[in-house]
Amino acid sequence: MTASHYLTVSFAFASLLSNALDAEHAGRLNQCKHGRANGYFTGARVAVASPSATVARTLDSLLPALGYGIDSATSVSGRWVSKMRFSWPNGTEQESWHGTEHPGLRIVVSAVTRGDSTEVSAAAQVMCILDAPDVDAKQESVSSKLKLMSVLEVISSLSKRVKEKAGQ
Repeated sequence: MTASHYLTVSFAFASLLSNALDAEHAGRLNQCKHGRANGYFTGARVAVASPSATVARTLDSLLPALGYGIDSATSVSGRWVSKMRFSWPNGTEQESWHGTEHPGLRIVVSAVTRGDSTEVSAAAQVMCILDAPDVDAKQESVSSKLKLMSVLEVISSLSKRVKEKAGQ
C-alpha cells in the first residue's frame, strides 16, 4: 500500500468513525470551545518480524496498558479502535508543550500479515480544536504533536514488547 493509499484509507476511515464519535461523545462535542476537529488522522506504519497472531495478542494487552480502552463496537479482527482518551501520553503529563485542556484522542491500529511479518499501522485523531482551526492544523500545534507522539508511543511500545516476547 502506498502512502497515498494509506492516506485515502485513513480519511475514509475517519468518515466511518464520525458517527461513532458523535454517539460516544455527544455531550463533549458540545463543549469543544473552538469547534470539532477536522477528523484527520496522523499515522505511521511499521513491519514487525512476528506472526500476526502474536502481534494481535500483544496489542490486546498493550493498548489497555497504555491507557486506551478498546471500543468493541467499532473494532474488528485485525483492527483495534480505542475509545476517546482525555489524558496525555505516558511521561508527558507535566511537559510544557501542552496546557491543561485536552482535545480528546482516539487511536486506530491495524495488523495485516505480509509474508513472514506483520504490517502494523497506527493512526490517531483528535476530537476538539484547541486553538483556532488554522493554528490547530499546523504541525507545531498541540493537537498535531499529541497525535504524532501517541502513534509513536504505540508503535515503539509494540516493537519493544514483541522483541521481549521473542527473547523469552
